[in-house]
Amino acid sequence: MSFKFIYSSCPLKKATAIETVYALGNGHFGVRSSNPLQGDNPDYPGQPGLFINGFYDLTAIHYGEDYPGYPQNSQTICQLPDPRFMVLEIDGLRSDEETFKIRLVDKNLNLKTGLLLEIFEITSPTDKTVRLTMQSFASQDDRRLFGVSYSLSALNFAGSVKLNKQHRYTQQQIPEHVTDIRNVQRQSQLTITYQEADHPTLQMITRKSQLAVTLQLQPLNVDGQPIPKLTTQDQLPTYVTEFNLVPGIAQHADFVYSIGYPHPIVVANSEPDTQDQTLATETFTTLLNKSASKWSTFWDNSDVELAGDAKLAKSIRFNLFHLNQAAGRDGMTSIPAKGLTGSGYEGHYFWDAEMFMLPFFIFTQPDTARQILSYRYSKLLQAQKRARAMNVKKRRAVPVAHH
Repeated sequence: MSFKFIYSSCPLKKATAIETVYALGNGHFGVRSSNPLQGDNPDYPGQPGLFINGFYDLTAIHYGEDYPGYPQNSQTICQLPDPRFMVLEIDGLRSDEETFKIRLVDKNLNLKTGLLLEIFEITSPTDKTVRLTMQSFASQDDRRLFGVSYSLSALNFAGSVKLNKQHRYTQQQIPEHVTDIRNVQRQSQLTITYQEADHPTLQMITRKSQLAVTLQLQPLNVDGQPIPKLTTQDQLPTYVTEFNLVPGIAQHADFVYSIGYPHPIVVANSEPDTQDQTLATETFTTLLNKSASKWSTFWDNSDVELAGDAKLAKSIRFNLFHLNQAAGRDGMTSIPAKGLTGSGYEGHYFWDAEMFMLPFFIFTQPDTARQILSYRYSKLLQAQKRARAMNVKKRRAVPVAHH
């Protein structure tokens, strides 16, 4: 089975739409395929971010007339730092401080392996252009891991280029659209602290819901390539990789993120979610292969073969790909209405998950189906309490005849 979903055949032109279509996820988290230089820079179009299933904050809801049973707070999935983000420095000018021109050359999602391959041409204010080939994947093997590889080559010069990786942007907010609930984004605030660890480890805490997650960044071994050096920039731990580029020869740096699970802050402080992992012997390729093996099992159980209409066959496979990326598998989460591709519908779960999506998992991944149902079952008491508050009278169960 060999197939791809190619950017050049995609009719969508808006950056935000492309970011959604090519988002990567694994049921635990999702990452939008944004401009890697974006951060929270308003000079670049897009809405970058990381979204963790079940990690949300609260916003008070105000009514002109309030009645018993009305919800008092909204629950909105949080937009977190973009793990794709990096800063390029050329001739002392940084892409987060100056406007670098960035052109998308190609964007290629391999549905078979889950690998996203992108090519950009980036031009500095001094008219030096580098080609960035970027590869990334959300691991299906260890659902905490997100791998990203940067390959740089000079196109019109020879000289030094620095690639900086740090977590600085945590308040990336999508503008609120009052006319389209799918795009709503509440203004949540996050408290951030760095924990003592062998690698930069960021703890993020929501202001109202008091949930905490950790995000750790590690460099991966790349034979014969410059070694990222851990230093401090703007009082933040930063990996800096310095390349001496010449035209025609690519150099690269690989990183892996370990993305923790949400915990109440009391639990997180008493039982730290240690993110340090034994990845010293791993490479981007070995981690990718482990994830691709899981995708292979998925396609063995789930693929729909359709002859005579290649475009429709690819569309079906694309939808299956995103279904698999969206489903929570821990019994504590479900399938958000727009998956983990962004903050659409505030990350809420609806009855659509059981009515429309659960049957697919029942027939192809029964263990995942069980976890999705376990989430709904765990909320049964709260649902009954809510029904009483809404004055829904308790009804006696109707006996079912057995044949």
